[in-house]
Amino acid sequence: MIQDLLSENKNRVFPFKEDSSIGKLPTWVLLDIRLVDAYCKEDASTARLKCVGFTVSDEVLTLKFTYSVGETKTDFSIPVKVGSDVGVGTVEITGSVSCKFAIYGGGSEYTLDLPDGEYDIDAEILKSRLIVLGDNRKVFSFGGATGVIHVVDGHNTFAKIVDGAIEISIGNNYGLGADCTIEDDENVFNCKKALMFINGQHADSSGNINITGDGKIAVQTGKMTVVDGKMVPAISLKASSLLERML
Repeated sequence: MIQDLLSENKNRVFPFKEDSSIGKLPTWVLLDIRLVDAYCKEDASTARLKCVGFTVSDEVLTLKFTYSVGETKTDFSIPVKVGSDVGVGTVEITGSVSCKFAIYGGGSEYTLDLPDGEYDIDAEILKSRLIVLGDNRKVFSFGGATGVIHVVDGHNTFAKIVDGAIEISIGNNYGLGADCTIEDDENVFNCKKALMFINGQHADSSGNINITGDGKIAVQTGKMTVVDGKMVPAISLKASSLLERML
């Protein structure tokens, strides 16, 4: 599985920015990284995470990083044991800043082939790998997005905010329901032909909305009617003559 992941990313420098020059750092060492700053007192839009170099000593490659916000800079490192396969971990940088990472120490297909020593690079991590919250506990960046962030339902997902955390529930017909807007796909239901809600009422687990009448209103199913030149199923609701005289 790790081989498939590395093969997919062999022509990329993820999680570094696309124009980054990583020098002699093997592209397979850093698989992923995510930094969370939960109490940023500076301008969050200036937040940057860079890999500024690495050292090699006794089969251990140590990545060196600098996290900066405004004029404030904090350094930390991540060691990678050569030949250790996949590893994940967390670095507690400060009391409010932590960094999760996934690294690969190499295997039979990957060797370091670098002499012991220090190597300088200047490669910035993608902004999408940073989550920065201001000291007023408002989110300034979420997955690289900044500004006013709205949480909305998606197709088959229902989102809500509980105690400052975003909770997403996933299930059939949750939120916006199935994505039926794809044209020219016979396997996708055309939602233009569906009655999804009646006054906010969902269909039942079988996809049906049942309409019943009392003694003064008769409901008849199995009818057809013309809509936009096409015959479509219809439901007929007919009031009794007594009710008609009252309207």
